[in-house]
Amino acid sequence: PQVQLPNAEDTLYWCKIFKLPDLRRKHHMIRYEPIHQAGNRAYLHHLVVYECSGDAALFEKHVGAKGEPCYQPHMPSEFLSCHNVVVTWAVGSEGFNFPAEAGYPLDPGSGARFYMMETHYNNPNIDPGIVDSSGVRVFYTPTLRRYDAGVISVGLDPNWRHIIPPGRPEVVSEGHCIADCTRQALPDQGVNVFATLLHTHLIGRKVRFRQIRGGEELQPITADNNYDFNYQEYRRLKKPVKVYPGDHLIAECTYNSEARSTITLGGLTAREEMCLAFALYYPRVDLTLCYSLPSLPTVLHSLGIQELMP
Repeated sequence: PQVQLPNAEDTLYWCKIFKLPDLRRKHHMIRYEPIHQAGNRAYLHHLVVYECSGDAALFEKHVGAKGEPCYQPHMPSEFLSCHNVVVTWAVGSEGFNFPAEAGYPLDPGSGARFYMMETHYNNPNIDPGIVDSSGVRVFYTPTLRRYDAGVISVGLDPNWRHIIPPGRPEVVSEGHCIADCTRQALPDQGVNVFATLLHTHLIGRKVRFRQIRGGEELQPITADNNYDFNYQEYRRLKKPVKVYPGDHLIAECTYNSEARSTITLGGLTAREEMCLAFALYYPRVDLTLCYSLPSLPTVLHSLGIQELMP
């Protein structure tokens, strides 16, 4: 509520913690849509709601607060443990409807109890005195649908070992969810992916969400050859895609680093980079993050370091 856009900068990321309403039993989220404050639609760029994990007491103290700028040095470190994307809206989107057979569980017993809303404001003309209370409306019901939906995030662990050299028109990075992981986590009948969201930061240009089964590559689950950081949303697939135990999933990101004069590292801030594909699927299983990361020797070798002296 009442977020004051800065009078000297054109961009603001605002983070606020919310608590799950006081539900007695499990409900299903079935739809969400943006709420625009009248006259402010032009300033709202995108909005993401993440599930938070960690010490409830740390989050509880933020619930009543109006929030603060994201990814700044003084941002509370617990905010960085909110990274499972549940709701996402971007310019041009009217929201998202879940398919009739699935809903996203809001479960006071076993699910997330705290959520972080990250709102990206854009004020290119630096109009003064803008105060905004836009947000998102979530529809949820006690009438449960057949399946619990889940989110799985596939890609590169956001970490400095993800290195993108400067001055290059095309740099490709890959993050893997290997066959061993899906073999252990997924049921024999597989899961049904019904929507995907592709995610890099500012220099991402293409993202593909690839699927390999039994050594053969299938059609990509999703591919975006004109990726735009400013238009991120869950996209419903025409029909659900099956992912079976033993499938190998890859988030493949192509970057353009021509405008940068120093290396770009993986990380959580907008200046750093990410390579992730989020998939909404059912039935939900106990696997939310499936990442890979270059080994330390690989990274050292790529930097021309042959040996570290003790």
